[in-house]
Amino acid sequence: MNLLRNILIILSIALALAFGAFAYMGLFTEMTVKEAAHGPYHFVFQTQTGAFNQTPETIGAVEALLKEQQVTPASIAAIFYSDPALVPKEKWHSEAGCFLRRQDFDKIPGLPQSLEVREIPRKSYLVTRFPFKNQLSYMIGIAKAYPALEAYKKKHSLKTGYAMEIYRPEKIIYLMEVVDDRP
Repeated sequence: MNLLRNILIILSIALALAFGAFAYMGLFTEMTVKEAAHGPYHFVFQTQTGAFNQTPETIGAVEALLKEQQVTPASIAAIFYSDPALVPKEKWHSEAGCFLRRQDFDKIPGLPQSLEVREIPRKSYLVTRFPFKNQLSYMIGIAKAYPALEAYKKKHSLKTGYAMEIYRPEKIIYLMEVVDDRP
């Protein structure tokens, strides 16, 4: 009887700790989606083809090249053009890199040729946010953000384009371009 009671106490403590860890990681965070304008952004990036799991490595390479030029990014980001549900993994297309601060715009001509640069104009997006706690936040955020964005899109009969993720120290911002095809 004592052994069973001790096992139940240990199991209860383990469950409470697991629940606390999941809550801390944002697993129970409610995803609120809204339509909002974002941009413009000056995006310095490298293009990727294939699995999206190479994104962190590509962002790291872009950050290193910018650092060599004494450029500190405003934030890091990735744009995903392919819908994984519709396109084979080997054909996924994305861009990974950094947004520049206004004071660094004049350094753009001196950037290495391996980097591409373009301005993303201000436009309408579906937007949701997820708290960043550690590396698991990327996976949990994806699992929570994209279903919420898709549900909002379907509920409001919207047409969307690419998805963009902006990684900040305290949060990940998920954006889905709204394509206005109304007459």
